Amino acid sequence: MFNRKSKKEKKDKSQIEEQIQKTIILEEELNQTKKELDESNKAVALLSSRVVRLENEYKQLHTIIDQIKSTGILEKKIELEPADVVLSKNFYDEYINQLSEWCGMKNHETLYDSDEDGLTARAFNYKTCGQIHTMTIVQTTDGCIFGSYNSIEIPDSKEKGYGFYMTKDDGFFCFILKSPLIKKPIKVVRKDPFYSTKVYSCDNDKWITGIHCGYYLGIEDSSFVSGKFSMYYNIEMENAVNIFSGNHFPDTFSVFKVVVLKWSPE
Repeated sequence: MFNRKSKKEKKDKSQIEEQIQKTIILEEELNQTKKELDESNKAVALLSSRVVRLENEYKQLHTIIDQIKSTGILEKKIELEPADVVLSKNFYDEYINQLSEWCGMKNHETLYDSDEDGLTARAFNYKTCGQIHTMTIVQTTDGCIFGSYNSIEIPDSKEKGYGFYMTKDDGFFCFILKSPLIKKPIKVVRKDPFYSTKVYSCDNDKWITGIHCGYYLGIEDSSFVSGKFSMYYNIEMENAVNIFSGNHFPDTFSVFKVVVLKWSPE
């Protein structure tokens, strides 16, 4: 009797150990599948952002072509700059000295480029979180150029959720380089420096980044400027709320390109 019971216990124990081993293997396979799925989602997000950008480029190109045709300039001889000169230019190059003066630093490097990295919150956070002295520069499909500067380190983003605002960055400011409302670049600081940049969660598939009660960058045509801008920033001019993109919420604008620079002293 005892021997039977002992054999049964050994058999049960063996079956349990076998089930445990199978569970461990299944768990490892599940983790690997999740990892592969995350990588696939990243690739899909990158491709999606590039498709959106190409669509915007297509629309802008046809608008430019129509404008050129209406001037009759195609019938005239045009002298073009060498291709290598054109390709080496960035949309913010003519303003770089002004930006350097505003942040008080001389050298810069590119941390993030939406053309290369993808126009998604995950890609943006991956390149910028943990970095200090960062400057986001935005170009809209209408040719407006603006951005903002963080003097403190950007905290790590959350994987899920709506995100959070950075706080207590006394060196934070936003700026407008090109807009229908200005003739020269303008730097704008907050009345109360408590809130600054919005850090969205990595899984957010609608928003990329933004600044408190200022501009908010979204996927496709959803970007907008808050109607409360003048309440929180030191700026005295008529229609100041339209200074970024020529409009404000509920009207929206489309992002053409986003670049983040990291500044450093000499």
